Order: sequence, then structure tokens, then C-alpha cells
Amino acid sequence: MRTFFAIIVSLLLVILQLAVLPRLSVLTVVPNLVLAYVLSLAIDKTRKNIWLVLAPAWLLDLLGGLPFGLTTLSLCLTYFLIGWLTDRFIKQNNFFSILISSAVGVLFFEVSLQLFLKLWMGGDYFSQFYFFYRLPISLAYQTIIAVLAILFLHKYIFKKSNGGI
Repeated sequence: MRTFFAIIVSLLLVILQLAVLPRLSVLTVVPNLVLAYVLSLAIDKTRKNIWLVLAPAWLLDLLGGLPFGLTTLSLCLTYFLIGWLTDRFIKQNNFFSILISSAVGVLFFEVSLQLFLKLWMGGDYFSQFYFFYRLPISLAYQTIIAVLAILFLHKYIFKKSNGGI
């Protein structure tokens, strides 16, 4: 039942990500619900199942427009980094720790994805426009979306299921 639920949640997240959320873009920055979901799983100390991360990441990679594997790799690295940071340095999940963890996760995801795109495709992905305009807007926008998603998931979904999906 958990596997079926994970697949359904993954499909819904990817469909929303690819069909609805591009209409909410701000200066080419689209909110990333899959990143918010991955960050909420990484911050939650009771849930350490990599398949819950791989399913939406792989589906987004399969149906998205980027080269195959780059989004999954970036999301998995973000999941492991934020999971390690929260296990190592954060003792309680208060709002400030969720905000800092989300901001670090968004920043790491954005920079790692751009680095992988530069290595894979070449081009000028680390331009002045990226660092001065797109990255700060993406950091603020994605962090707000991630914090809201994390608070929603922890208040209504994760608490009702007693730590398990």
C-alpha cells in the first residue's frame, strides 16, 4: 500500500509540476513542488526511505525537458545533504531551522543542477543574469514554497500517519 501511495503522490506532484506550475513563474523561475517534497522528506527525521525521493525525481526527469538523470541526481544529492545536515546539526524542527534547511537545500539544488547542465551541455549557465537575478529570485521563491509545503505536510499528512506514509 505504501508503494502505491508513493507512486500516486509522485504522479500528482509531477503532473502539477509540469502542467500547472509553469503558469505561476516569476522571471522564468517556476515553483518546484518535487523539490519541496524532497526537502520535507529530508528534514523529517522519522522518514528515511530513498524510494520516496526517487519516484517523483525519476518521473520528473522522465517527463521534463532536461537531459535524463540530471534532475534525479540533483534531487538525490540535495536529499542526502539536507538529511545529513539536519541529523548532524539540527536538534529540533522549529520554524527557523526549517527555513535555513530549506534555503540551503534550494541553493544546493539550483547550483548543482546548473553545474551538471554546464558539464553536460556546455553553454553559459553561470552568467551574471543567473547569479544576480535568477538565483536570488529562485532562492526566495523556492524557499517560501518549500517552507509552506513542509509545514503543510508535517501538520496535516505526516502527523496523522504517525510518521509513516
